[in-house]
Amino acid sequence: MKKILIIFALIYFIRHQGISMHRANKNKSLKQDTLIISLGTLNLSNFYDKPIDSLIAKIPQNFQSMKVLGGSKDDRAGKLLVSYNSNVYIVIRVREFTHLDPTNPDKVLPEQRWSTTLMRKEKIYSIKIYNGNTLINHFNEDY
Repeated sequence: MKKILIIFALIYFIRHQGISMHRANKNKSLKQDTLIISLGTLNLSNFYDKPIDSLIAKIPQNFQSMKVLGGSKDDRAGKLLVSYNSNVYIVIRVREFTHLDPTNPDKVLPEQRWSTTLMRKEKIYSIKIYNGNTLINHFNEDY
């Protein structure tokens, strides 16, 4: 009898944990969908030639990181990457710099060379928003 009670208790516990995990995954999925809809419906052309900060102020603020990216050889700044998670991210490209020196003659790591604060003052040339490899929204993508 004792073994049966223990087995029932274990089944109840495992089932209850499974339901809790299912609810947590469902909530996470809902948040992800809401984020994708929010970013996918932004009229990105409104931000052309405006400071990156104007876009940052309009997007959901729960992003996980923001960093300046260099070119293929990290010898020149060119983009700001805003990441929400491993799947959803925004790439903001700047063409002309007025606040940040985009050069990197010493090949210093981009996160040590370029200030995110200064990059956010630069004017937007183009924007691409991705969910994984899928482009969900974009503006001025001639690069």
